[in-house]
Amino acid sequence: MSPNTHNRLVLDFMAMRAKKVTDSVPVDTIMDYGIDKGLSLDQVEAALIHASNQEWILLVGSNVHLSQAGYAAIGPANDNSLSR
Repeated sequence: MSPNTHNRLVLDFMAMRAKKVTDSVPVDTIMDYGIDKGLSLDQVEAALIHASNQEWILLVGSNVHLSQAGYAAIGPANDNSLSR
């Protein structure tokens, strides 16, 4: 897995699940997703820390919440509005 993919792991997961601002998922679900993608536990943890440092997510207890910055970073992938 390329470093860029590793860095965007959490955003890719949130986009795949069509999450919106403040939506959350359990940390364990993201951990399982990263491991299924071939990352080690340490790499998934590093991806979560990277996403948190970029302010794409907020870690609250055992949940990961998508922030406004994270939603903006995944862009149109979650935009289900009709184009005019």
